[in-house]
Amino acid sequence: MRPSLERIEQAGAEALTSMRHMVGMLRDANGEKGEPALAPLAGIAEVRSLVERFSAVGGARARLDMEGTFDDLPVEVTTTAHRVVMEALTNVRKHAHACTEVRVRAVRSADGVTVLVSDDGRPRGGRQSSGGGFGLKGLAERVSLIGGRIQAGPITGGGWVVEVTLPASPVPVGAAR
Repeated sequence: MRPSLERIEQAGAEALTSMRHMVGMLRDANGEKGEPALAPLAGIAEVRSLVERFSAVGGARARLDMEGTFDDLPVEVTTTAHRVVMEALTNVRKHAHACTEVRVRAVRSADGVTVLVSDDGRPRGGRQSSGGGFGLKGLAERVSLIGGRIQAGPITGGGWVVEVTLPASPVPVGAAR
């Protein structure tokens, strides 16, 4: 029991330290509220560079297919789509053994956007999902907050797929779904 409590205490302390760093970025050196360092938000337009960087590192080759116009989507939708691709590509690097190809597909319809990331790898250690991290759980929460849906799991014949459907008009925070 004691080792479990120590791990919980350590995780809590790490989370608080991380939060202090984030808050510190929003303040100037005197501790007063300052102007935060603003960087452009990554959205659909930056998905291409994510895929290119993934392929450039070596290993699996990534391919991107985009259909439709994404310019008129709300920032919550475009940043979430970007985050989905980033997390899925990270998971391929971490968990897909002997992966040779990754396919990233983003399709715009009248209702919203569908993002699909699939690979042909095998899970490391013979396990379908470790469940040890918060990547997919965090994505599911983020996607759900704006009224989207996420599915992730193994593909028959090998590989893994993450499919996310995002609305063109996100659900306002706090609205009933």
